[in-house]
Amino acid sequence: MLLALSRPTSLIISINSSRKAIERSYNSLSRSTRWPLGLLDETRQRLNEEKEEKVKRTKEEAEELGRELRYTQQVVAGELAGWQDLHEKMGRKAIKDLARTMLIKERMSLEGMKRAMRKLKVQPVTTPKPAHVVGLDAGVDPEVDIEVNGTNGEGPAS
Repeated sequence: MLLALSRPTSLIISINSSRKAIERSYNSLSRSTRWPLGLLDETRQRLNEEKEEKVKRTKEEAEELGRELRYTQQVVAGELAGWQDLHEKMGRKAIKDLARTMLIKERMSLEGMKRAMRKLKVQPVTTPKPAHVVGLDAGVDPEVDIEVNGTNGEGPAS
């Protein structure tokens, strides 16, 4: 996958180097016309034709690389979209599985607590105590507070 993702970059580098080669060839074509007329005309003409042919081939290669780049970008975009869709589905499935297993564990824990309460014969409290009683904490039973700190509810131990 990393190779496929690096392919567009390498194609762009190849296109840029082809453009530079075309530019160099054009520059050398314009310099070759500085030869004195009549001297080595055939050689000059042949060299110019070779350079023009090289420019033409390089342009065709650059165009082919451009087409390949567009195709590669489309393929990479499609692959990334598929990868993203797949990972989204996998993520959703993983979250559902996690929630399902957590629910099962919590139910098992609840059943264990219920068994323990039945074994101890403890009845669950269904009505909450009023929270507006003055002088007492809403959640603390004064009879249960005895012997918590060894004070019998009477302040600091002597």
